[in-house]
Amino acid sequence: MSPHTVLSDPLTINISKQTRALLAILPTDSAYSSQISLASSPRALLSTLSRLLAAPSLTVPISDLFRPLLVDLCARWLHDEEDLEDRFIAFCMLIENHEELFPILSTFLHRSCFSQGPLGFVEASPSIALLDATRLHRLLLAYYRILRANHLLPGDFLWPISHLSTLFTTPHPDFAVKYLAIRCYSLHTGMAEVERVQLETRILGEPGVVECPLTYGYNVDGSRITVDGWLMPTLEVERVYQCRNSVTVDSDFYTHEGDRTQNLTNDDLSPWTASVYGILMLKTSPCSRSSVEVVPTPSGIEALRQLTTFTSLRLPTLITSPPSSGKSLFISHLASLLYPEANDQIVTVHLADTSLDPRSLLGSYVSSPTQLGTFEWKDGVLIRAMREGKWLVFKDIDRASTEVLGLIKPLIESLAPGTWIGNRASIDVPNRGRVRASERFAVFATRSVVPSTSGSFPSPTFYGAHKFQELTVDAPSSDEVKMIIESRFPRLGKSLALAIIQVWAGIQRLGTTASSRSVGLRELEKYCRRAEALIPSFHSSTNVEASNQDVVPIATLFPNLAFREELFLEARDVFFGAGALTAPAQAHSDRIAALIADHIGLDLERREWILSGRVPAFEEDRDGNGDIVAVRVGRVRLPARPSKPTFLIAPTRPFAMHKPAVRLLSRIATAISLCEPVLLTGETGTGKTSVITRLASLLRRPLISLNLSHQTESSDLLGGFKPVDARIPASKLHAEFLELFGNTFSRKKNIQFEESVRKAIQEGKWRRAVVLWRESVRLARERIESKFNEDTHIHGSGWPRKRRKLDQTRLRQSAEAWDKFEHDIDEFDIQHAQGQGKFAFDFVEGPLVKALRSGDWILLDEINLTSPETLECITGLLSGPTASISLTEKGSLEAIPRHPDFRLFACMNPATDVGKKDLPPNIRARFTEIDVPPPDADRETLLSIIHQYIGHCAVGDKAAIMNEIADWLTDRIIVLTTACVRLPVLLFLRPTFQPVYGLRRALWEGCLMAFTMVLDGPSADIATGLAHKHILSGVRNPKSLLTKEPSHPISRTADEFVKFGPFYLEKGPLDADSVEDYIMTPSVEKKLIDLARIVLTRRFPVLIEGPTSSGKTSAVEYLARRTGHQFIRINNHEHTDIQEYIGSYVSDPATGKLVFKDGLLVHALRHGHWIVLDELNLAPTDVLEALNRLLDDNRELVVPETHEVVRPHPHFMLFATQNPPGLYGGRKVLSRAFRNRFLEVHFQDVPQAELESILCQRCRIAPSYGKRIVSVFRELQKRRQTGRVFESKQGFATLRDLFRWAGRDAVGYQELAENGYMLLAERARRAKTNLWSRKL
Repeated sequence: MSPHTVLSDPLTINISKQTRALLAILPTDSAYSSQISLASSPRALLSTLSRLLAAPSLTVPISDLFRPLLVDLCARWLHDEEDLEDRFIAFCMLIENHEELFPILSTFLHRSCFSQGPLGFVEASPSIALLDATRLHRLLLAYYRILRANHLLPGDFLWPISHLSTLFTTPHPDFAVKYLAIRCYSLHTGMAEVERVQLETRILGEPGVVECPLTYGYNVDGSRITVDGWLMPTLEVERVYQCRNSVTVDSDFYTHEGDRTQNLTNDDLSPWTASVYGILMLKTSPCSRSSVEVVPTPSGIEALRQLTTFTSLRLPTLITSPPSSGKSLFISHLASLLYPEANDQIVTVHLADTSLDPRSLLGSYVSSPTQLGTFEWKDGVLIRAMREGKWLVFKDIDRASTEVLGLIKPLIESLAPGTWIGNRASIDVPNRGRVRASERFAVFATRSVVPSTSGSFPSPTFYGAHKFQELTVDAPSSDEVKMIIESRFPRLGKSLALAIIQVWAGIQRLGTTASSRSVGLRELEKYCRRAEALIPSFHSSTNVEASNQDVVPIATLFPNLAFREELFLEARDVFFGAGALTAPAQAHSDRIAALIADHIGLDLERREWILSGRVPAFEEDRDGNGDIVAVRVGRVRLPARPSKPTFLIAPTRPFAMHKPAVRLLSRIATAISLCEPVLLTGETGTGKTSVITRLASLLRRPLISLNLSHQTESSDLLGGFKPVDARIPASKLHAEFLELFGNTFSRKKNIQFEESVRKAIQEGKWRRAVVLWRESVRLARERIESKFNEDTHIHGSGWPRKRRKLDQTRLRQSAEAWDKFEHDIDEFDIQHAQGQGKFAFDFVEGPLVKALRSGDWILLDEINLTSPETLECITGLLSGPTASISLTEKGSLEAIPRHPDFRLFACMNPATDVGKKDLPPNIRARFTEIDVPPPDADRETLLSIIHQYIGHCAVGDKAAIMNEIADWLTDRIIVLTTACVRLPVLLFLRPTFQPVYGLRRALWEGCLMAFTMVLDGPSADIATGLAHKHILSGVRNPKSLLTKEPSHPISRTADEFVKFGPFYLEKGPLDADSVEDYIMTPSVEKKLIDLARIVLTRRFPVLIEGPTSSGKTSAVEYLARRTGHQFIRINNHEHTDIQEYIGSYVSDPATGKLVFKDGLLVHALRHGHWIVLDELNLAPTDVLEALNRLLDDNRELVVPETHEVVRPHPHFMLFATQNPPGLYGGRKVLSRAFRNRFLEVHFQDVPQAELESILCQRCRIAPSYGKRIVSVFRELQKRRQTGRVFESKQGFATLRDLFRWAGRDAVGYQELAENGYMLLAERARRAKTNLWSRKL
């Protein structure tokens, strides 16, 4: 249908004129005329016309005169079961020319009286010859017509074919009956033309020889129309042709010519009929429910009418529009009108997620839930939607992979125009046969395209696009935008709505820059929602209204300055709160802020104060027990979850509630109150994750943090098919058991029973656990039943009814919970307890789905590291406060129930660092984006942070120390040298160190650890001098303070520690090794002391950078062995996979089952080992970024395969080593966000004097030999620029080569020289270089 086709509304039909036309063709003495005249209302008239439509003589006249209302007239036949035979015959006469009636016909034929077809009475008749020939003529002719429309329909309804064969084999004496029966039989069975002719000749004789009178219908006056039966096929073709021609002729249904009759209303229509802005459609139920809200704009009405027309014709529809133009809204609205009883009629498949396996749409073999060790077929989402009659929406089909498009193309082709009327979609499933869809099934597709300057859309070019019927939806015009806002946000009032639209239009006219977000209708609606939330409930719309379309200033509408300030802050979060990375972007944000402030009535000074000086109030509401019940930030009050031990989240570290943090909390709290997804952007170390963690802790909201990376897949978020370890569901069942058992019985009296259950689970005795669980269910039922009877008997009617009803309700809820628990036990018994040693392979829901169900908060950290295709799987969650997703991979059609407490957060660094990129605009626009600047921009904030961390330690000289540290941190030189340091130095001070080292000494060591070990010699001296100046000022004897040897912790013995310099390192579980073969020199000892200073904290990861053979790995190994810790080393390379760190599923050699085996990193985390990630900058960046959460202050690692959160053992330490990038081939520069999570230590080359000593002691050679070897080594380094082999400092020889040379046990200088030549010179490619090496 052309988009410019004009469709009239059937409700505007001149029903009086059409009724007069019908009465004019009826005989004057007709009983039908009196029935029509007696109709007292439009509804009664439509009911009368519906009854008369089934009359054989009036079917054609009424269908012609009341064609716009034909759907409603036929839908009324579903109200009762009168005249079923006549109605069936009328349906069959009309269906070939009115395809829109097929859904009504299908619903009509589903009645029980048609279970054997329209000829079911034939077999029940005692004699075929006694059957009325005229009745058979009419029914067989109707049968023939329905077979011509859709020859598969009788087979779909399982009508027996024996009724037809009986009529010509028994046979019936009437020739026309036998002829029609043969015709219908041949169409029903798919008989070839030659076979049909042979059958007719054998039964009836030669065509045309025998007379075959056939009752072909009735005239208006009731007289019968008789024709020659042999001509029936030709007459049918002519009838259909003439009727279709009459439909194409414009008929005058709507002109009134002076009639004063009112138009029909929706209440006049049948409850089975839905009027979609002039298009009548059949509803699946006469009931009604509130439909999805659609504002009836002109373009929206036109789009809905075209969409309804395509749907009525069962055509696959492609909806093309700009982003946020209501594509999904239109489909949802239409589905809610046509399927009022179905809440999940629409199934959405996001095709932009290219990780989607095309085969999962059809189905796959999964582990049987009832027969362990076997697999059974499970339909995919596409096949399930076809069988259950859902509407399948392929979202972003233009971004789908070719494999997916190739799979769905045959499905679309099966719905193409020109097929049978009422044809169902079908598709071939490999090895499973052909699947035909339900009659309710429909296919839609959407694509979001930005129109050209002329307003047109580019034609779709994806594979199979020409098979769709395209519907284009333009963006709303300015007038339509006003209609939408005024309708959806009535509390704003017309004047404020127009003022807000004017602000929005002004922002759009400013355009965008390269790194700024575009502003569309989604942002306008979000701002109006926030503005409406600001208006008090007692406020009424202002009386100041616009005249002549003039917009009243907001300052006039709301003189209250505080309200306008809040309005400006809401505009900030919606329109320019995302931050700016470039100067043009910052200038653009400033222009937006100035424009909004001007419209709201705020001057420059007030605007700057609101953005940077205004601090909202922060309060914690507590109950009588001191527990937090709510948090108030600004105008928002966030309720806390009821206090439960399982949900108690203890803060892991201090949190400074400084002004930037309070402002950030206020912005986040507002978004949380409005159920908006939040995206925090900012440089590393600005507190993005910390503030969300803090808020979740205060509100007792479980926060699930997921560290995304390039290797993150949609299955890591939503779930996937994985081997199921029995311990995972057993742990879940045990937690459910403890909660139910504690609510029903006394846990103190039944501690032995609980211990038996816990022991069975711990030892993996699943059958024993099942027996105990079932016993608890039996006991619980007995207790609940006795309690219920006891309450009823004791209290009777004398007990307060409300109290008695409440107690009984609680008992019923407890009984239902135990019933559900028993059902879960039965499933566990079948899948795990009875299937010992067999595979259990099932769909395991991901952390995002679990949080969505339970109402937890989820944080997607480093969201811009993962691929855009992976993020497409969550776009459904970002659509609105109640939006959800369905598990396509699982084959689930139902959307996951979204808990009202669920909230989604995301964090990312700006795209100014290695490996970082911008989010796709379509995903980024769905978030409320908040920029998080560094919190240490001013002195006051620094003082607040310092006070929070060490205020309780600095008792005597608190003010002096805090001011001195603030001065030192804000010193220009220190700021320059610490630009890439992520953590403030004050975080390194732990309360347990202060009693041992003293406050000043602890601060000094912390500053050295944070700021000097990453610098070269001269820079380190400058930083040390400044630290001495600020931190040790006021100390009488600084030298004595710094050289004082502290004692070991008072609460521990000296045997529990190993001393390195002034630091006592706690011993590990292994026996300490003296490592006598490790050569200790002054420079080596200094390196060990630097490492010991960091190890003392046992918290921060360490990155050691230095040239090759400078002792990086050996120093860590020495410390690990000396302190009794297991040393683990992972050598990274360019193909390092994250599974090498975390682990993977492997086959258990004992049972043959797939079990998850921890990687080296996870193993070290659990057992407190020391691990070294060697050659860190050789590993892929996306693999390393997956470790961010472990390296962060949260110190936790999520195992994607098992969704387990692993927290480190107290003794765990992580080290990493690397060579400087640029000097060594293949070494890359690490991103700032990743590198700043480490404490860096730079190792320099070993001094020459120490190198000689190390060679002599380690290789046991004479000092003269060592001196000569080192002299050759230094000389080669001096000549490193001569050829390519000497391009790097150690390009020719490394310390490892020197150890190999010294280890060859040369006797005499001649052999020593020969060994060196063979080891070093032979690797040179140039003869000149070889000659130099020989001379040296």
